[in-house]
Amino acid sequence: MNTLPPDWPPISSQLMHFYRIWQSLRDGPDVPYRRQLSLRHIKSLAAWLVILDIPAPGRLKVKVSGSNVDAVFGKPLTKVNLKDITVPEASKPIVAFHEALMTHPCGGYAHDVMTMENGKRLDARYLMLPLRNDDGGHTMCASLWDATAEGFAEPPVDHRTRMTHSELQYACHLDVGFGLPKFPDFEGYLRSRSFPEDY
Repeated sequence: MNTLPPDWPPISSQLMHFYRIWQSLRDGPDVPYRRQLSLRHIKSLAAWLVILDIPAPGRLKVKVSGSNVDAVFGKPLTKVNLKDITVPEASKPIVAFHEALMTHPCGGYAHDVMTMENGKRLDARYLMLPLRNDDGGHTMCASLWDATAEGFAEPPVDHRTRMTHSELQYACHLDVGFGLPKFPDFEGYLRSRSFPEDY
């Protein structure tokens, strides 16, 4: 299945290309292993790619981050816990959204506008697709960003360059053959939509 459902939001050619690559790596009904998603497949997309892992409930760790993503934050994000770079009000539902798509498994899409502590403003659309870890467990996902960044970045004031403001425009899960998860924690986040700049 290399096409998206009719009710799925329109996505860019870059995100659609990523979706087709991911679908081509599937061996049978399950999702691809992380090791299958090699640079050979995603070379033109790698600068905006992030690979995430859930090593324990409630934690969302960056395993790999592309150069453009790192540039937005002003530092490498590899090994960072997403909670440490997210406004506190958003971190719990964001982690829960990713946990649902990894463990269920399913896909995900979101459109977010963020202001960063280093002065950058990011308008990003994300396509998130689940991956299996080396043991075959569903604890990972690949997130491709189709994003534009504006503004001049200051050097990080500490090791935790963060978002200071986030406005979620849209988010949904995608059935990739296993149905959709029930996801109550995210509904309040969708209703609130934005968070204060100072926290």
